[in-house]
Amino acid sequence: MRTVAASLLVLLLAIGTASAESFRTLRSRFQKEKGRPYAVRIKTVKALAALKTDEAARFLLQVVDEDDDQSMRLNTIHQVATMPQRFVFDHLLGHVRAGDTSLRSTAF
Repeated sequence: MRTVAASLLVLLLAIGTASAESFRTLRSRFQKEKGRPYAVRIKTVKALAALKTDEAARFLLQVVDEDDDQSMRLNTIHQVATMPQRFVFDHLLGHVRAGDTSLRSTAF
């Protein structure tokens, strides 16, 4: 029984590590893609949103708030809105209540 429990623990740790590595890799790729066309960058945003982790969600919310490319910001809202974290909802609700009218209408 202890062997099964130990195996499960190792598996869970490996999965958690893989997600963290994927996030770091994707974040690095996103930063290298700055200045490239939207069509290139949105693929990385979709991959980050698919992780559904807190750190990926926080990073994508930062993109929504700070990216220079308006189309990137607007379409990142659509991706981040699929994430389950409560703080994502609260952040997007803030855009509904105030801020950039384009972001507000997209967040709504």
